Amino acid sequence: MGLVKRDTALEKIGQAFGNIGWDRKLSDLSQEDAIGLVVVLKSIEGLDDEFSGEYLTDLYFKYGGGRIGLQPEDIPF
Repeated sequence: MGLVKRDTALEKIGQAFGNIGWDRKLSDLSQEDAIGLVVVLKSIEGLDDEFSGEYLTDLYFKYGGGRIGLQPEDIPF
């Protein structure tokens, strides 16, 4: 029995963007494309196994997560 290679979280994200098309802007996506991307991104587990919680929290707030009123202690990673 051989080893099974698990894709990393970033590889899965890359696959999702590859399915939509790397040359497309977010503003060019259809509603279906955008919802599909969100669903795929929400289903990806393991990002917090690959990166520290502090780093992910910093990125979350840097890219707009703080706009919804959450505090760092509310973030699940």
